[in-house]
Parts: sequence; structure tokens; C-alpha cells
Amino acid sequence: MSLPFNITKGDNKMTDPSNPYYPIGIEIAGYLANDMSVPMMLSKFFVGCGIIFGTTYVIVKRVQPQLSKTELITIMWFVLSTSPLFSFVILWDG
Repeated sequence: MSLPFNITKGDNKMTDPSNPYYPIGIEIAGYLANDMSVPMMLSKFFVGCGIIFGTTYVIVKRVQPQLSKTELITIMWFVLSTSPLFSFVILWDG
């Protein structure tokens, strides 16, 4: 049985590891390092969430303007549960 990655014996202290996972020194097929900084990723995430929450709020207020705050918070909670996936998918390509 062969492994899907290569393990090299010897000194595992690499100055520029090919990936941040252990054991250090293995090759992971298809691994790509992030090309964006953390602030850039977070800003894209928050912009995406703002767009999704804003759109949801406008649609809900137009369709059911008499909803109570509790019902609106419940709707926003469900949107919050699914929005991270959609915001990353929609806005990830820079």
C-alpha cells in the first residue's frame, strides 16, 4: 500500500516548509498557500456579510414590514448561519 504523500527521512527542520502541517517535510498534492493576508480575507468576509445582511433586511422589510424585532433577529440568525459560506464563495476571487 502506498501513501498519497512522500515522507523524507532525516532532518525535518526546514527553513521554508512547503506547507504548515505536520509532519514537516512531506509533499501534499494540490496544496496551495494563501496568497492574501489575514486583514484582506477578513475584510472580504465582512463586506460579504454586510451585503448579505443588508439585502436580507431590505427584502424582509419590504415583504413583511410588520415583523417584530424578535422575528427579524430570528431571520438574521438563520442568515448568519449560512452567510459565511456564501460570502467566501461569492467574493473570494479578488
